[in-house]
Amino acid sequence: RTRTTNLDAYTHQDLPFDYLVEALNPNRSLARHPLFQIALALQNFRQPDIQLPDTRISTERVHTGVAPFDLAFFLSDHYDDTGAPNGIQGEVEYATDLFDHTTVEQLIHRLQTLLTAAVAHPDAPISDLDILLPGEREELLTHYEDTSEPITLIERFQHRETSTPDAIAVTDGITTLTYRQLNERANQLAHHLITHHHAGPDTYIA
Repeated sequence: RTRTTNLDAYTHQDLPFDYLVEALNPNRSLARHPLFQIALALQNFRQPDIQLPDTRISTERVHTGVAPFDLAFFLSDHYDDTGAPNGIQGEVEYATDLFDHTTVEQLIHRLQTLLTAAVAHPDAPISDLDILLPGEREELLTHYEDTSEPITLIERFQHRETSTPDAIAVTDGITTLTYRQLNERANQLAHHLITHHHAGPDTYIA
């Protein structure tokens, strides 16, 4: 299925990007890229060996200081001095408004774990490959399951509204509400239902 999808895409690889954007006509937003937010680029071709008299040539990455996407992985094949393959090197760019350094490091470790498992078991389906870091499975199965009292969604929301009232709770790309604003609107709706529709505990609303 992946091969078929890729071959279909390659038949249109010369399509101008501007025409693609025009044909898809996505909803525009200044907060994100209109087509995708995460990029994965693999440069798996050898760098040309260009030699000029009395000149040394090398490749230099230019960093603009601004992440073009929410998250972008740039990977490239690495070769040793003899020209033999010697692993993959990579860089990650991320929007600091959305991710912190620790979170991105965890994503990198998970990608390494996935790739290592894929190399060790090339015939295994992707769904069977593990992305959990060492010890995480035991922690998820023991620590987070060991809850003496269940916490309801309302209780968790009220805790967030108390601890971080000005944090973003929901957004639809146009309207954005903080936890405080969302809680106020929920209370207004509740009072409206109580006043006009006699709503109460164990009463069907819809």
